[in-house]
Amino acid sequence: MEPQIAVGRVRRPHGLNGAFKVLSFSGEYEHLAKPKVYRLKNGDRFRDFEVEWVKISGPMTLVKLKGLDTPEEVKAFSNWEIWVDKRFAVPLKDGNEFYCADLIGLKAVCGGIERGTVTAVCLDLPDDTLEVTVSENGKKILIPFRSLFIGEVDTEKGTVEISEEWFFE
Repeated sequence: MEPQIAVGRVRRPHGLNGAFKVLSFSGEYEHLAKPKVYRLKNGDRFRDFEVEWVKISGPMTLVKLKGLDTPEEVKAFSNWEIWVDKRFAVPLKDGNEFYCADLIGLKAVCGGIERGTVTAVCLDLPDDTLEVTVSENGKKILIPFRSLFIGEVDTEKGTVEISEEWFFE
């Protein structure tokens, strides 16, 4: 199976036929029409649905999945994430963009020493933020994803450079 990536979230039902509004994590919507199957996920629970149709209209983009035919059925999946094969994600524009999924699992290196592992990316804070679990004590720390604190990100080597030692104190 091809690697998958979260591209959006099911919002509320629209109309009476089981369609729903979508929130795109990237802010772009055209890529949502390409997959033939969506995997809806909520924690460890998931369910695959065949895409019936997608009507693209920016933040008012609507999706209809086979098997979800009433507003009540859609409500059961409200706020679930929409996962698709990674090839359907919005393409990265340059070397300074990363998929959140590619950052999780990177080794956090500070001063040439591996200090921890990126365990999550928080997008709902004022700044995008890396959650790093410190190797030494298992403590979780938050590091804003800003050039002031984050140096080179090398997904090939599996590392992210943290420029400030005090995060680990």
